[in-house]
Amino acid sequence: MLKEFFKFILVEVIYNGHLQCMSAVGIAISSALLLNVKISWPPLVILYLSFYLIYLYNRYKEIDHDFLTNRTRSEHIRKMDKYVTSILAVNTVLVAILLSIFANLHLSLIHI
Repeated sequence: MLKEFFKFILVEVIYNGHLQCMSAVGIAISSALLLNVKISWPPLVILYLSFYLIYLYNRYKEIDHDFLTNRTRSEHIRKMDKYVTSILAVNTVLVAILLSIFANLHLSLIHI
């Protein structure tokens, strides 16, 4: 059972957009380092969650088309079909809450 759980997590990370989301965060961190500016964790979390929302929605909506080119990813998304809309809803609400909290604190993406 533990082996199945770790296999699911690995497949989730590989096929469901998490690597791309981490890449977006990595680009933001790299840019901040190159420009010698400080960046805090809340904008990075918002960036990750926003990109995850975009990738998951896209993969969910285009699952039939994607099945022709990437069966493994499509099968993984079909396994979690009944959860996708809930994940999208929770993620959207979480991003909205985080944006409102940190916008009210006048927190910008880059602190000089």
